[in-house]
Amino acid sequence: AYDSLQQQEKLTKNPDLTQVINATKISGRNRNGLGIGVFNGMTTNTWAEAQDTITAESRRIATQPFTNYNVLVFDQNLKNQSYVTLINTNYWTPDWKYNANVTGAETKLLNEANTFALKGLLNVSQIYDNPKKPVLGYRSFLNIYRPGGTIRYSLSSEVLDKKYDPNDMGYLDRNNEVRNYGSLSYNINTPVWKILNSRTAFEAKYYSRYQPYDLMFIDLEINNSTTFRNFWKFYEEIAYRPTGNYDYYEPRVDGWYFYQPPSWDGGLEVSSDSRKKVAADGEVGFFYHPENKRMMYWMSLEPRYRISDRLMIALSSEYSGINRDYGWVDTRYDDLQDPVIFFGRRDVLAVNNVLDMRYAFTKDISLNLRARHYWSKVEYDSFYTLQRDGTLLPAEYEENENIDFNAFNLDLQFLWFFAPGSQMSLVWKNNILTMGDAPSDNYFKAFDEMIGAPQTNSLSLRVLYYLDYVMLRKTFRKKEKNK
Repeated sequence: AYDSLQQQEKLTKNPDLTQVINATKISGRNRNGLGIGVFNGMTTNTWAEAQDTITAESRRIATQPFTNYNVLVFDQNLKNQSYVTLINTNYWTPDWKYNANVTGAETKLLNEANTFALKGLLNVSQIYDNPKKPVLGYRSFLNIYRPGGTIRYSLSSEVLDKKYDPNDMGYLDRNNEVRNYGSLSYNINTPVWKILNSRTAFEAKYYSRYQPYDLMFIDLEINNSTTFRNFWKFYEEIAYRPTGNYDYYEPRVDGWYFYQPPSWDGGLEVSSDSRKKVAADGEVGFFYHPENKRMMYWMSLEPRYRISDRLMIALSSEYSGINRDYGWVDTRYDDLQDPVIFFGRRDVLAVNNVLDMRYAFTKDISLNLRARHYWSKVEYDSFYTLQRDGTLLPAEYEENENIDFNAFNLDLQFLWFFAPGSQMSLVWKNNILTMGDAPSDNYFKAFDEMIGAPQTNSLSLRVLYYLDYVMLRKTFRKKEKNK
């Protein structure tokens, strides 16, 4: 809407939500194991309103036309827990003559002895944007693995070409990649000594671009996951990137990359017996580049207390930081229209606290509270320009790019399952967002400054009622017989 404004106009209305006028889903599975799912959704026209500041005349700007969404799924069960599936999604805006269609087939095949398995997938995206020709892209995935036994292996390869785009009715953060993965593991599947089960694995990853075929990184990792007879769980890993990382995304300009030297990373996760009234999960980890002393670290703790069968309280605290982090700041263009890409060295700190409480009045009625506060600050100490070989050279940069960001969310939900498959939920939401360029000294000061900022509150009521087709059919048949 803002891009459509004329010189003397201002926006008087700009909805950020579209109105759903239809949402229909039909799904089921027959006696032969064939599952069919059909979904259709429709949203109506959405308009912004602009007003001429001189004549006071108003006009409407179409920000989202009538849109039709379709999903079609055929899923056939096969023996040995195998399957084959066909999925199609279609996004259509007739007024804009825009259509995005993705068709995919996938399968999983296992032998009876559970010693060999194969997974495969092929998706094709087709985008029709009149008057341009259709843009076709694809994604393929093949995985061969041994699902059972003491010694197991897995080999997989995934290809996403440069034009694959499912994002009109899906989500993909990156395309134009080739991802190769292999693992070999030793598994303890029956209790031994104090060990209930365990898995020790060596894994290797080789990531590259699809076009041109340039290396991104190689990962070599050893990890172990063990559950003891007292139901405590431990997971530890250590990994090395011997070739470093060629980052083609951080520069934000096609054809450029930022090179990060070889690195180590590792972590430890511990979970206590979740059957107990008091339980907890904890994690620590690091990512270290010896060459430039860049250090990323994180830790988290999530204690849970089940006070009674009715009341449960959980608190999650996460703390993470990066020292001497290098990242994109800005892109400018010189007289020849060549990009000048600025990077900065910065220290990053983030704290995330979440409180969850649940009280069950009955098995069908409960009250749920979730409160979350996230604080992050970024402080820069020097700036650079990115070179074509992925390295950095010191540069002058005058802007203040420091960040202090706060997000506070509080959700209070009353939930009632008043009939089989049917529910009513009443939800109150409170939201606060602040961002500035003067980082706070500590977490408590940041929270105190944030809590007085403007807030957004909303109250919503949602009712779902399940109609059982089989029961309705029986009821109507009885009425017919009684006639």
